[in-house]
Amino acid sequence: MKRFNDSNIKIFDELVEKTQKPLFRLALNILKDEEVAMDIVQDTYVKAWENWYGFRAQSDPKTWLYRIAINLSLNQLKKNQRIVNFNKFTNENLDDDNEKYTYEPADPISIEQLLDSKERNILIKKAIDKLPLNQKLVLQLFYYEGFHYKEVSEILNISVSSVESLLFRARKNLKKYLANYR
Repeated sequence: MKRFNDSNIKIFDELVEKTQKPLFRLALNILKDEEVAMDIVQDTYVKAWENWYGFRAQSDPKTWLYRIAINLSLNQLKKNQRIVNFNKFTNENLDDDNEKYTYEPADPISIEQLLDSKERNILIKKAIDKLPLNQKLVLQLFYYEGFHYKEVSEILNISVSSVESLLFRARKNLKKYLANYR
């Protein structure tokens, strides 16, 4: 992939098309700011394109993009924390942004069930937001993005056993956080 030609451009365009929404969702879950998340996704593609010639085809380009997006998001998070000292996981826009995080039942039978479902989604979102960042990232990559243990380990640059451990601890913490809401 040393030279830029039509096939490389086409491959890169297809990769952008496949990963744009999931990368945005990932950045948004880390940063809690839509505009910054959009900027991070754009920066991810710029950085990937600039380094496309150096990409080793030993791993999936998708996992490489996720690694770039996570690094940029974490760097932005650190930068934000240096500028303003605030809680790194606030839920300032929770009421306005619930639709981005909810999954509605395919065939709601009643308004009560729909409200229960939305309330449950809000509770789950709040519980996930309480998780440590490393647990939250592993949970999102595994469950929401559909990556396998090995892919998550490549994206986060950790061992497969660490991925398993973080998932176990994330599930355990979620059960603890949600125990009062059953």
